[in-house]
Amino acid sequence: TINTFDIIAARSRRIAYSKANNHNFTFNFATQKTAAAGESSFLAAIFGDSAPAAQLEEFFLKEKLPTDLGYSPPNPPVGQARFLVLVAKFLSHELMDAGLPPSLARQQAAKLVERDFQM
Repeated sequence: TINTFDIIAARSRRIAYSKANNHNFTFNFATQKTAAAGESSFLAAIFGDSAPAAQLEEFFLKEKLPTDLGYSPPNPPVGQARFLVLVAKFLSHELMDAGLPPSLARQQAAKLVERDFQM
């Protein structure tokens, strides 16, 4: 089973790997962090807090929702408000990885989501 913390950790590892091994890597944390957190949040919006690895593998490799493996959409569906909470959650963890204390990271994430999604 893969959970949201696994997704957050995988993104952090992927960024670190790309920085170390790809001289053309251009991820700019200062300007792209909210969009990157939003991208990761889609998985949590689709699968919830955790999903079997087989479902995620089918989702990525076959590019389809793994209904044949027991997946069913979230009920109730994830709306904009819930999605923005997920973005703030992912963003706060990325900010903690960058060295901010948890309470400050959560505050900063909320401000960035509000600014970047113009709420």
